[in-house]
This record gives sequence, structure tokens and C-alpha cells, in this order.
Amino acid sequence: MPKGPVVAKPVLKADAPAKVEVVKSLPPEVKEAPKPTVNPVAQFLMTAMRGLREERGITPQENNKLFKAQHEALVNAGLAPAKRADEYTMQEAEALIDAMRKCFDATGTELKIE
Repeated sequence: MPKGPVVAKPVLKADAPAKVEVVKSLPPEVKEAPKPTVNPVAQFLMTAMRGLREERGITPQENNKLFKAQHEALVNAGLAPAKRADEYTMQEAEALIDAMRKCFDATGTELKIE
């Protein structure tokens, strides 16, 4: 005799009609899924970072690490606001990317000395 709990199997009737509900159209609230809001500043920064990454020929992970290091260096030098990049206004974001292009060498790892 097998050990363990006894499990009863459901009994299916062969002559029971299958219930199938055909949905011809969705209610309006289902059709209109809310569109995610896109922060234009975040979109600008992502596009600019992608451009910088392509110019440097580095991976996205390397670019993110480099962006954070550059951002911190510019904040410490007083050339960028001391807040998270996602809190920037569009003007601050444009100035940040411009400073990154002007203040760092082509690889983005060293500050330019002029």
C-alpha cells in the first residue's frame, strides 16, 4: 500500500457541454491602456549618453560608470548642480552634457587641463 495522503481524482462527465465564451470586442477601458509618461529631461540625458558612448566605443555599463564619475567631478568642481540627474531641468541637463564634452578628454576619463 502506497504511503502518503489519499487524493481523490475529479470525475469528469463526458456528456457535459463545454462552456466557451467568445469575446468579440474589449470594453473601452481595456482598449485604452495608459501611456507611460516620458520625462523629456531623462530622455535627453539617455540620448546624449548614448551618443557619448558611441563616440567613445564603450559598453553601456562602462558609460554609466563613466557618467557617474564625470557627474560627481563636475559637481565637486561647481560646474553642475549637486542633485540627482533625474531632478535636473532641461537647461541644467543640456549644460551638464556640454560640460562633459568640454571638460573631459575624448575617452571621458581625464579632465582636460587648459
